[in-house]
Amino acid sequence: IESVKRELPGSTMYLSEGGFFVGVMLPENANTEDLAGRAKERNLILTPGELFFADSDESQQPRGERFVRLPFCAVTTDQIEEGVSRLAGLL
Repeated sequence: IESVKRELPGSTMYLSEGGFFVGVMLPENANTEDLAGRAKERNLILTPGELFFADSDESQQPRGERFVRLPFCAVTTDQIEEGVSRLAGLL
């Protein structure tokens, strides 16, 4: 949580009671074009955020390209710090 606050200003965090990740909606001005692909080049694995949104009943698709899930269950504090820093560098 502290890494996200420090490295991703303007983002909105979604904290669950329990669970294994922190949901983050990146700021509107974040560069999210091919974010998962660019992240992979920096050895940071992201799942495209659109996959976490249900299909819309309306003609407009949900705007999940700014959403990322940051897992914390199988990584160390140092890995979290590094991963969030790498993500920030992509935006």
